[in-house]
Order: sequence, then C-alpha cells, then structure tokens
Amino acid sequence: MKLQNLTVIFIIIIIPVVLLVSLYISTGLKTIKYQSLYDAGLLTATHSAISAFELNTTNDAYSDNAETKRNILKSSVKMFEKSLANTCEISSYNVDEIEEYIPAIVFGMYDGFYMYAPSLNPKTRKYEHSLKNYVYYSEKLDDGTVIIYSLDNHVTVSGKFKNEDGEEEYQVKEGYLIDLNDSESDGRKYKGIEIKPETINGIENTEGIEYYKDAYKFTNWFLNIAKVQEKYKDGEKCNYLNIGSLNDNDPEDENSAFIQHKREIIKNKIEGVLNSTITAYSERTLRNVYKMPKLSEEDWQKIYSNISMIAFFQGKNIGLTKYNGYCVLNSTNSNEYVNPNLMYFIEGSDNTDHYYHDIRCSKISSSTQLIGYKIGDFQKIKLPKALDTNGTPKKDGGKQLYNNNGTETTSAYKYNHYSLACYDCVNGSLSSDTTIYDYVKNSGGATYEIKTAYWTSLARERYNTVKLLETEEESITIPDPDVEFSESDLNYTYDGASKYKILSNSPIGGGVTANGKKSMIINATFLLNNEGTHGNQEMIVATTENSGWSLSIKRNNEFNYYYIEFAIYHNDERKYIICNSDPISLDTKYNVTAIYDGTYMKLYVNGINQTVMNVGEIQLTQMNNIPTMIGANPTSNHENIEDGRPASGYLNGKVYNIKLWYNQNFNNEQIKAIQ
Repeated sequence: MKLQNLTVIFIIIIIPVVLLVSLYISTGLKTIKYQSLYDAGLLTATHSAISAFELNTTNDAYSDNAETKRNILKSSVKMFEKSLANTCEISSYNVDEIEEYIPAIVFGMYDGFYMYAPSLNPKTRKYEHSLKNYVYYSEKLDDGTVIIYSLDNHVTVSGKFKNEDGEEEYQVKEGYLIDLNDSESDGRKYKGIEIKPETINGIENTEGIEYYKDAYKFTNWFLNIAKVQEKYKDGEKCNYLNIGSLNDNDPEDENSAFIQHKREIIKNKIEGVLNSTITAYSERTLRNVYKMPKLSEEDWQKIYSNISMIAFFQGKNIGLTKYNGYCVLNSTNSNEYVNPNLMYFIEGSDNTDHYYHDIRCSKISSSTQLIGYKIGDFQKIKLPKALDTNGTPKKDGGKQLYNNNGTETTSAYKYNHYSLACYDCVNGSLSSDTTIYDYVKNSGGATYEIKTAYWTSLARERYNTVKLLETEEESITIPDPDVEFSESDLNYTYDGASKYKILSNSPIGGGVTANGKKSMIINATFLLNNEGTHGNQEMIVATTENSGWSLSIKRNNEFNYYYIEFAIYHNDERKYIICNSDPISLDTKYNVTAIYDGTYMKLYVNGINQTVMNVGEIQLTQMNNIPTMIGANPTSNHENIEDGRPASGYLNGKVYNIKLWYNQNFNNEQIKAIQ
C-alpha cells in the first residue's frame, strides 16, 4: 500500500476515531465527576434541611401550630435549595432554575406527610412549587370508619359509633393502643409489669401511670365499643386490628400484624402521591427525565422509624446521562415524636455517673432507679432567660431561671439533662445486638427493673408529647344528615343518560332541594374513571336551573386537567368557587365537602380546607319539579321524571356516598370527621 494511501486512511478514519474516543472518555469522566458531586451535594443539602427543621421545632414554642409548622418546613426547603446550589456548583442559578430539577420533597411527619412539589396554578397557568396540604396515613374501612395511623401506636378513629344511650353518632377519638393482657385499668400494671411513680428532681412523677390509664381506656373502647376487630376492608376482615399479645399482635412489636399493616399504609400513601405527582409533572412539562425511583427497604425503615425527609434531584445533564438521585434522611433530635429506639437512661435523677446509656448497655446498674428521656432532651436548646423588672437575671439558689418569670429580653442555651453519651453506646459496643423491644421483653431476674424503667419512661415521654382527646368528654359528634345516600353497589358507574340517580323528585316540601334554607353542607366521595371520554363539566350531585346548586368536576381544555367546582344559582345570579389544590387525578378516590354558610362558600378536599370566598347572602331556592340528581344535571324539560327525565353533564365515574345538612355549622374537626 502506498504511503499516501496510509496517510489518507489515517486522516479520514484514525484521527476522527481517536477524537471520538477521547471525547467519549472525557464525557464519561465528566459524568462520574458530576455524579459524585451531586450525590454528595444532595446528601449535604438534605442534612442541612433536616438540621434546620430540628433547630426550629426545638426552639419555637409554637411549632405545634399547623401554620407555624408549614412556615418551618418552607424555611427548610429554602435551606435545602441554598445548600444544594452551593455544594453542586450551581450557585449562579436562581430559585426557579434550581426548582426545575426538584420534582418533589417529602417531609414525613408523625401521622402523615407534607410534600413540596410543582403543580399547575389554574390562575397563572404556570407550574409553581408549593407546600401541598397534609396527607394523613389513613385508611377507610367498608363501613366508613376512618383510621389515621402514626409512627408509633397512636391512632385516630372516626366513624359512626354507639354512644352511652345506644344511639349511633359520628365521633372522633384518639389514643394509644396497648396490650391489655395482664394490664390494669388504673395504669399501674402493664404486661404484668408494675408501673411505679418516678422521682424526678425530688418530685414524684406519675405521668407514666396516667399514660397507661388513658391508653387502657382508649384500647378497651377500640376493641369493644367500636368493635374494630369485626370491621372489614375490601370485603376482608381486618384481623390486624385485633391487637393483643395472645394474638401475637402487640402494637409495640415491629413484627406484629398491626405494625406491618401500618407500614404498608404509610408506604402506599407516600408512593401513590409521589408517583402521580412526578409522573404528571413529567408528562405535562414534556420532560421524561423525571421518574419515581424505587426506594430501598433501608430507606423505608428510616421513614417508618422517625420524622424524615425524602429529597429528589433529577434532570440535570451530567454528560452521558441525566442525573436522577434521591436522598432519605431521618431526624433523631426532633421533639415531634418519641422514638422507642432512641430512649436513653440515667441512673437516678441526680445522675451520679454523668452519662446517659442505651437500655441494653452493660454499664447500667439494676440496683438504682433508671430514668429515661428521649434523645432530644440531651441536646442543647435555646430558652429565654427570666429577668426581673430592672433587667437583672432572675436566679434561684444561684441558678438561672428560664420560665419567662420576668421581663424577657434575652435568651441562652442550656440542657434539659446535662449528661455525656456513654462511649460503649455510641461506638456500637453494646452488651446485646437484639432489638430494644426483644431485649426489654426478655429481661428478667436481677434485671427486672429494666422493664419497669423502660416502659414507664417511654410512657411519660409520650404522655408529654401528644395531647389526647378524652374518649368521652371531648369526643366529636356530628348530627345525622338531612339526606344520606350510600351506594350499595360499589361497582355502579355513572356513565350516561341511563346511569344517573334521583335523590328527590319533589322540591316543594324542601327535601334535598334546600327550599327556604339559609345554609347547606354537601359531602361526597367520588372518583373519575380512567377509561372513557370526559366532558367539560360532569356532575357529582346537582339540582340546577335558574335556582339551585351543584357540585361538579370541570375540565380545563387548554391544559387538559380536572378540578372541583361548587356553584349556587338564584335566578340569573351564579356564585361559584373552584378548588385551588392539585388537579384531580383519574381513578383516584376523593372526599369533598362543600359549604355555604349564608355568607361564605368553602371547599374542603379530604378534610383539608382548600378555598374560601365571601359571596354574601344568596337564597337557596329551587324551581318546583326540578329533582336532585347524582351523576347528572337536570335539563329544562321537567316532564315524565319517573319515566326517565332528560339530563346532561353525565359523570364518568363513581359516587360512593352523598350527605346533605341544612342550617348547620361545623368546625374543622367535625368536617374532618365526616370523610
């Protein structure tokens, strides 16, 4: 082969190949570099956000307030974004540019979760990131009973139960579930263990006893009066609610059926909302880089065991691919929740050895009183100093007072319990590698004091963390509705002129048509089918023509999403409000409450207030012979109703129940209870 031919081959083939390989290697190295950089940055940013949450909830006396909590979480998001920008070398990006790569952030709380994510704003027609409404870890049983679970053995139960007079009424009750076997109603015995008063700082403390007394009362109601163990879900008996050690279903044991079911509820709730949110955002923004990753079992254990944060960072170009990362961290120092695995013990209230220990530590002496506290109590907290009227620090026996006794002008850091961590407990050199539950359960003989100390201290800490509703005096009741419709056939689908139902055929006497009424409350549970064609307006329940009202689903044709509308008509006057929450998803069950109280129109979705508008006084009247319909809207032809009247606005979906009240005023707790 001639030299010039080799030269041509080298120039035309070899050099481009070398350049391509070099470019590929360079891009691959870039991918590896940014993959590592973003992994580390995401971890750092998530840790910063969790730390900010812990600091704010520990030092803010009003952090239990819902609005304050939302503001704290928003601050944590800003801390996350700022840290992410700095650690991932994107500090030149503005907030909108950074949030483009954040499809979701989930804050797992005590009995539900918040999610910070983008959604389409119906007013601006733009995707905007915001903190969504709280989603409870709840389930609804076949008879309408709603159970809200928490990270521990605390539950909230709402439904229709018999009162002391034997009459059924809507009630909401909450409390801790405990094993009643070999326990006593006065709270002084639990699982055969004597629960003793504790001497703390020279004062007798009986809060542990009060906890078991209240928990015994609530659990007894849960198992007997409410008859929860005889309830069904999807036609299957709810055996996981029949708690007790004799059934191998101790609500404190993480291997019990109750705990496993609760974790399934938590997982399904978070996965369902996350998956639908990320998928919808990806489809509507035409960016298929966003996708729900599969969280590992280790990640889920973090979520089950404490206050947590799940942060997603996706879609950033890193060379050969797009970055698709997430990070799960939990909080260990939050005052929001008492983790039974993060209780630490000191020997006696004077703590003579100056250390705090894991209950399994071999250095714990069984001969002295053990007093346990949640891990957050050993952390530094910020408290206001108490000053007298001239600004001098108020002291008692030389010790600074912190209880706001005086004019508060300054603050300082202090410890609730000043003790050091035991070296063996923090470096993994414990005497036992079994779980704390099993270790305490199997303790006996000379270490019998371990059981009493652990269960008493845990009870005291829980008693001081969650305020319980009294099971009798403060139970929430709801009056029976004026009209109630429950669908006996849950497979019945409203999908056309032949499939709607008439609630009232005679508006003259009032009935469900609200003639002469000054206010009304509508509650409905529904879903839109995932199959079939949806119209521009589909009625859940309606009675409209010149005068009337409607609760419906409307479609935004430009962006093809669905939202809830509540409307009132009187002659030519029409007042309406729409739900400002996320767009309605197909094949998803929703509970909506629409209220007109004579002045304001309000919309609640799944018990959470979404929209309020002052519309003034409107007459709730209705033309004669116009019926109230489920799944359709009456038309102008009122004749031959019994033979099938003309209708429009057909609902392509299912309606599970309708409840109507007139001239009633409900508070937020009652609205939540009627779901």
